[in-house]
Amino acid sequence: MVRFLLGNVLALCLPVQAFTIQVDYRFDTAGFFDNPEARVALEAAAARWSRIIDQELLAVDIQDEAGQDIRFSLLDPETGRRVQLSAAESAGSDILVEFGQSEADFYLGGFTLEADTWILFVGARSMSDIAVGGPIGLGLNFTELEGDLDNLVNRGFNTVAGSLAVLGGTVAFNPDTDWSFSLTGPEPGGGIDFYTVALHEIAHGLG
Repeated sequence: MVRFLLGNVLALCLPVQAFTIQVDYRFDTAGFFDNPEARVALEAAAARWSRIIDQELLAVDIQDEAGQDIRFSLLDPETGRRVQLSAAESAGSDILVEFGQSEADFYLGGFTLEADTWILFVGARSMSDIAVGGPIGLGLNFTELEGDLDNLVNRGFNTVAGSLAVLGGTVAFNPDTDWSFSLTGPEPGGGIDFYTVALHEIAHGLG
């Protein structure tokens, strides 16, 4: 397995496979994944899904899609609030704001994914559940694109309009949980098995 870190994005590149999960830690502002054991366990769970899935996906360049600064939405792992992410540089260059829509919550300055790559946004917050995961959703100006099977929503995979965006997902973990980050299986009295929970929640993100 080859790992590389670019900014706060960790990509897992596993040999002889078609599917790569790119883990993005930008929402981990509380520093839950500053713990290297937590990162290793999460990356191991993501890598296992990467070995299982062989679906091919088209590359994504949102900035170029239909000449618009496309938005997508997700549940912020830190707050649990649904937020809008825009590929524009700022509200000043956001075409949706120009036409009277509200500003996005986050501006990415472009958003790209390599072919056969799926992004996973992760973080942590206190909540009633030990963890929660789900898929990325459509943003304000995705509606007109859903019927185009060649667009980034479908990525060459979905064959009907209105399908889930095949971009990625999110997972939030409860930092107040007594976690065990062991990769050798649950340990008696050692806390909740993080690896197993991560596998389960990533599956929710995968749909």
